[in-house]
Amino acid sequence: MIIDNITIVGGGSAGWMTATTLLSEFPDKKITLVESPNISNIGVGESTVAGNQSGFTGIRNWLDLVGIHHFDFMSQTDAIFKLSIAFENWYRKDSGTFHYPFGLPRFLPKSERFELNHWHLKKIFYPETPTSDFDGSSGRMELRTGTATPAKADTYQQVTTPVTASRKAIDSNYPKTNDGDSDNTGAGTDIVTWLTSWTTSDFNATSIIGGCIHVGAASPANGTKLLTHFTITSFDKTASDTLKIFVNHTFNGV
Repeated sequence: MIIDNITIVGGGSAGWMTATTLLSEFPDKKITLVESPNISNIGVGESTVAGNQSGFTGIRNWLDLVGIHHFDFMSQTDAIFKLSIAFENWYRKDSGTFHYPFGLPRFLPKSERFELNHWHLKKIFYPETPTSDFDGSSGRMELRTGTATPAKADTYQQVTTPVTASRKAIDSNYPKTNDGDSDNTGAGTDIVTWLTSWTTSDFNATSIIGGCIHVGAASPANGTKLLTHFTITSFDKTASDTLKIFVNHTFNGV
């Protein structure tokens, strides 16, 4: 029996990938997909594992099968490969976010330049690289009025006389590189910017001379990790002032 018409009932990732595969493998067949307009896509991302991870061949193998280059697919769908799962408060409450990678890191050919595995590779070669998610749910910028000499190994304990009322989450869409905010005079192509903004009613303080970015959320402890500890020129924040503080980190390469 010759089958010329194939109907797929149900859309989503499974349905549309099946339809695409059939169209690619049997271009002379009529492929029809039927799906409900009242059921939205789940979109949880199981199929976006790149491949060669934990034995799974990955979406790249499927894209090769149907003749779609993964560069084109990712750019046109505004997607990324799924490289890990984030576990929040895995160790204890307010301990931050831990990323569990899928399998061992993969060295990509130089021709691809997709830079998917920098975090994995850096963690192998530089074990001291922090895994704390400073821009996640526990990330905060906090100012201080006490004198301190910031050092690389500082924790929250070295943030002397913190202005606890200034403790606030990083602005949405930050951190970002090449920041376009006109107030940020230190932005650049190889510079990543962190920004926290305060309104007139957020807090008031005098003689602010520094601050930090930490992962202690609402209740940092003495040993809470810092992304940065900085000193700035003294200023006052009054009830009439709004405030934006940009922290710019320059990438110097390896």
